[in-house]
Amino acid sequence: VFFLLFLWLCLPASTASASLSGASAVRAGDTVTLTYSVSGNNLSGVSGELRYDASQLTLTGTKSLIGSTWKVEFSVYDEALEHPINGSKALFSVTFRVKNVAAGSKVTAEVRDTVLSDGATDSRVGTVGWSATVKPPLSGDNRLASLAAANATISPAFSADVTSYTAAVPFEVSKLTITAKAADGNARVSVN
Repeated sequence: VFFLLFLWLCLPASTASASLSGASAVRAGDTVTLTYSVSGNNLSGVSGELRYDASQLTLTGTKSLIGSTWKVEFSVYDEALEHPINGSKALFSVTFRVKNVAAGSKVTAEVRDTVLSDGATDSRVGTVGWSATVKPPLSGDNRLASLAAANATISPAFSADVTSYTAAVPFEVSKLTITAKAADGNARVSVN
């Protein structure tokens, strides 16, 4: 799947660069937002094609990140050419939902044929890309294998099927020390 992008900006094109960034690890079902940014001086135009594998990712949204005088129609440009980009600037973001992709796989998106222009000179940046590794799904087992309070008494007594406990804490205890272990080795436990 691809979208044609046109960005009219103003930079010495010879020193221009572009990037596509986002999370480096995702899980099936996650939402991931990628940000397309450019860098240079007096940029007046940027073009390229957004491409991604539709069997891995579903496009769920886009958002302009540049100023109000800029217009995004999966083209981003300064209609009046009054506000050139100088320095680094995020232009837009795209949001994807990760499909049911096997853990360990790579998902990718890229902007191909990226060209940045200062109005007089074009700089062909080529392809800028993003990739992420698909992590295994989180555990569906939210039970504990153990629960203990080092300096308090919990009630009722620990049971994997109990989800709420009360701690009786002596007055002199200023910090409660609780340890818990997940029933599933792939699950995470946090104590707040």
